[in-house]
Amino acid sequence: MLHWLPPSNNGGREDVIYVVTCEQCLPDQGDCQPCDASLRYSEDPLHLIGTSLTVSDLEPHLNYTFTVEARNGVSSPQIWPQLHKLARQCQPNREFGEVYKGILKLPGKETPVAIKTLKSGYTEKQRRDFLSEASIMGQFCHHNIIRLEGVVSKYKPMMIITEHMENGALDKFLKDNDAEFSAIQLVGMLRGIAAGMKYLSEMNYVHRDLAARNILVNSQLVCKVSDFGLSRVLEDDPEATLYHQCECQDLERFNLDHTKQAGPNPGLRNPQGTGPMGNGILGVVARRQSVRRVVYGFVVHEADPLSKQGGKIPIRWTAPEAISYRKFTSASDVWSYGIVMWEVMSFGERPYWEMSNQEVMKAINEGFRLPAPMDCPSAIYQLMMQCWQQERNRRPKFADIVSILDKLIRAPDSLKTLADFDPRSIAEWLESIKMQQYTESFMASQFNTMDKIILMHPDDVKQLGIRLPGHQKRIAFSILGLKEQASQMGIPSKKWWPSPTHYW
Repeated sequence: MLHWLPPSNNGGREDVIYVVTCEQCLPDQGDCQPCDASLRYSEDPLHLIGTSLTVSDLEPHLNYTFTVEARNGVSSPQIWPQLHKLARQCQPNREFGEVYKGILKLPGKETPVAIKTLKSGYTEKQRRDFLSEASIMGQFCHHNIIRLEGVVSKYKPMMIITEHMENGALDKFLKDNDAEFSAIQLVGMLRGIAAGMKYLSEMNYVHRDLAARNILVNSQLVCKVSDFGLSRVLEDDPEATLYHQCECQDLERFNLDHTKQAGPNPGLRNPQGTGPMGNGILGVVARRQSVRRVVYGFVVHEADPLSKQGGKIPIRWTAPEAISYRKFTSASDVWSYGIVMWEVMSFGERPYWEMSNQEVMKAINEGFRLPAPMDCPSAIYQLMMQCWQQERNRRPKFADIVSILDKLIRAPDSLKTLADFDPRSIAEWLESIKMQQYTESFMASQFNTMDKIILMHPDDVKQLGIRLPGHQKRIAFSILGLKEQASQMGIPSKKWWPSPTHYW
């Protein structure tokens, strides 16, 4: 009689069955083959519910090897053998392997799927991390969460199979289709993302890396949240910031593990194995520009041994308390969602433009917030600002966000009022960027009216006696925003204005 223990982790599923296979080998020859059909089993060995099986009619002088495999409803789907590399779904999977487009063949049905593979030569940790994402995804069932179709773990290469999202990552999709969608379409996308995050928060999951790059879009413009714990090392990402003991250092990247909140101790590792808002703004209008590099950053969870060494944090998307104290909650996901809203309404523009991560952290702590993107409805920008409340308890819940967006979608005229900021004086402009201490310097110079401000050159800022490089850059970025707003209105200004980073 064979006995075995059930798996220590069933992936949150109850439909576990066991499959027993047999091989017989001749002594001293190493020649093995499937067991004869003459063997008798007390139950069907290919569909066992219990954890024991009686085998009879065994032959003498033969070595038998019995393999017990635990399966559930997402185990070992049949994959059509021909695979096509998926170029638009996501970035190449540098840590684990390639991403392909394939066909999931089921009785009477063939479905396009995305296939993530585990490259040869993987370590045991890589294998666990690779399967951990599938284990987490398998627990979710929602229209706005990427759907797991199955896992291939018995054969090589190991594969994670998910539904195929034709339009790929949201950030690239929006950049490739700049200004081609109406406000109501963009709000519909935001509503879908919020609905997916509401579901995750109700499941007590914290995503920790919510960004447009981790949202996938299908042919019907349905947006689905993805990236659930697949640890990656992206060596060619120089811009994410290593955060260690409240300092930013330029060190090697560590991996990400998404965290499930667990009881009184949110620092416990995931059982699957991976476990007052300021009025200032950073400019007048958001600037659209070509963004060639996608900034990734990842955090090592407190319970992970690497946490003593620090970890990469996606600064531009991360709430202040998560940066400072590693306090990741649904409220910190809401902050990230506000950044995603800004990415969507600006058609994939990079948050905070050319500012360094250190400058972003400093500006946020001083109360600065991203300005409204061009043509952004006022109601949407107000919701963004609520998501960016410094005090996390004052931020809306995802259920509130879904409700607000539903009301806006049902009343599309409410989206016609656009967010705008039109400073009428030097003092009002400088106060908006919290640089009011320089009001007298501007008023005593030749640049003492707003129509003259947009004619300024970076050197002019220095000549006003503004010595601190951070203040110089902040004012320069704001002037650049003013110039773009003036350009949109047909007001002439100096054509040549290098990036402020050219000087500072």
